[in-house]
Amino acid sequence: MRLAVTDTRHTGPSIYGHIALVVGGGIVAGLCALALWRGLGAGDAVVVRFAAGGVSEPDWGKHSSLTPDPVAGFRPKCSIEVEFPMAALDDSLRLSVRKRRDSRGFLRAVDLPDELAGRRVLALGDSHLDGVVSTAQNLTSIVEESLRKDTGGEHWVLNAGCGLYTLYQYALRARTLVPRYRPDVVLAVVFCGNDFGELDNTGFPHLDDELAERASDPEPRPEETSRRLRALDLFVDAPFWQGMNQALYLHEEPERVPVIHRKAARSVELLEQTARNDGAKVLWVLVPSFDLVFPDKIASASDVAREVVESGVQLGLHDWFRDFLQERGSHVVDMLPVFLAEGSIGIYAIDFHIFVRGHELVADEVLRALRRLLPS
Repeated sequence: MRLAVTDTRHTGPSIYGHIALVVGGGIVAGLCALALWRGLGAGDAVVVRFAAGGVSEPDWGKHSSLTPDPVAGFRPKCSIEVEFPMAALDDSLRLSVRKRRDSRGFLRAVDLPDELAGRRVLALGDSHLDGVVSTAQNLTSIVEESLRKDTGGEHWVLNAGCGLYTLYQYALRARTLVPRYRPDVVLAVVFCGNDFGELDNTGFPHLDDELAERASDPEPRPEETSRRLRALDLFVDAPFWQGMNQALYLHEEPERVPVIHRKAARSVELLEQTARNDGAKVLWVLVPSFDLVFPDKIASASDVAREVVESGVQLGLHDWFRDFLQERGSHVVDMLPVFLAEGSIGIYAIDFHIFVRGHELVADEVLRALRRLLPS
């Protein structure tokens, strides 16, 4: 069943406010909203359609919104529209999300003109940049509109975010897009919940342990995610995919942590070198997973979840990456202190991606940095 509501803001008590799922120290009642949302069929309500004039592209595996790419392995399809229901984790907002990819595959409401005048920002990231918000609510749309209002001139923020990407895919995608669009700034939005652990995923182009660049492995290592999902025994699956899978993987195999550090560092070097070759600066944005902002809520799910959270492996990855970037003189925006100060679970959607308020917060911080980095 499709939900007809497009934007319903709750000003009174949540209808789920009297439903509490208590485990140990307690967990947010908003998770009950997730259960109800699924009961209404939201999980099966994603609609992907081609925009008028669009050319059909083959699916990448089972992903109807992605298509194979000879460099990065896969990328978003061009000229598609996607629609699905979504809600804030605290049930403060529900949306029928409508997203549009233009004829060049960028997330934007209107196609780019043939010639781009003015300043350009190329945004790379995973599904948190791709977003579970409508196109106009995405952080890149907010930033583009604000930059134009600031100067009265043309600014373009090209959102090439793609679900399932890792840091290495950002570097690979930059090789294609930076020379083509000649951005002034490359905006790399890193999701700290899975962009590191997925560097060990050999099912698409990757770096091996010696940092050699490899194509997709036709026989990747055996799947262990199902076992980890059962072991964590979380309230719902979403925080597993958006943080705790990476955390448990590296908690169980700590010898992989320094390898992941090397792969992440190499990915940064590759991306920054590509940007420098075309005279672009790079702005790194670190987006924290839910378990980094609200560790006690995740820790209350199970003994294994508490052990993983208390091990500090996830926070250690975040802090190492932030420090690594700062030590090499890179431009960095760390959203963890901002999200902690905000203190609302409504930053996140019921699938544990950042939601409307999260995009607004990131956009504010990115704008501050871009106003310093973009040429006047």
